[in-house]
Amino acid sequence: MSKLLVRNLSLFLMLICLSCTREVSYQVSYDPIVLPSPIDNIIVADPIDTLDLSQFKKRKRAEIAFNQATQDYLIESITNEFASDPNYKQTSDTLYESDLATFLRPFDSGTIVLIPYLSITKSDGFTMSSDEENRNYSTYYATTTVSMYNQSKKVNEITLNDKVKVEGSDLVLLVDAFAKEDLNFSNDIEGMLRDLASEYRRRWYPRTETITKTAFIGKKFKGFDEYFNKGELDQATSLVSPYLDSKNLTLQMQASYNMHIICEAQRDVDCSNKWLTNYERCQRELREQNEQ
Repeated sequence: MSKLLVRNLSLFLMLICLSCTREVSYQVSYDPIVLPSPIDNIIVADPIDTLDLSQFKKRKRAEIAFNQATQDYLIESITNEFASDPNYKQTSDTLYESDLATFLRPFDSGTIVLIPYLSITKSDGFTMSSDEENRNYSTYYATTTVSMYNQSKKVNEITLNDKVKVEGSDLVLLVDAFAKEDLNFSNDIEGMLRDLASEYRRRWYPRTETITKTAFIGKKFKGFDEYFNKGELDQATSLVSPYLDSKNLTLQMQASYNMHIICEAQRDVDCSNKWLTNYERCQRELREQNEQ
């Protein structure tokens, strides 16, 4: 199939999809994190990484360096978030060498210690542009778990997820004349990490958010938006369920995204991520079919 035909077909399919979508909204209420009181100081801590990168080949070394750099940036972002919060006297970050129990022992009841852990995975793909050139990109999926300690006891643990699509290379390794390496990663990834830090601090306070997304409401899903906006999620689910394993990849893709929205409105993170992943898989396979 020629590039021009593929492009025209993609534009045609995109127009069809746009005509069969509609915005839906839902509210999510968050209870505040329960904190021991009064709390004056917040410490964001990370164990010292003693891994010797010189033992690895360049590609693996870059991967490890990327993980270290993004973890450091997340800790810096969380620290900055709470440093600007007037409810706490002092916020700082630190590294610790000893085991966690030994590190936590000296802190009094007025201090909260946060231990963030970041995991980033990625999948690669491409998009078609109007100038008939494919653009490579990587989608980065970030999961951060922040454990909170007070007087050596774990108070709670919060897990947050986000993702970002990055065009081109995710990082650049600059090698100078002395063979030292400096790591720079995408501004998009920096933004994602700052968003995770901001979202974590917001979880410390009660709030209700209105979230708006675009759902598929074509012939097979007629009435989905009406059911959804009325909060009648069982009826909305009954419209979607028959097509979640459809052999028609387009229907399966649309049903998966609608199901992702339903799960998200119900605050079921695992269900939401499952159907979003399936939506992206269907989308990728449809692109591959169009290229053949």
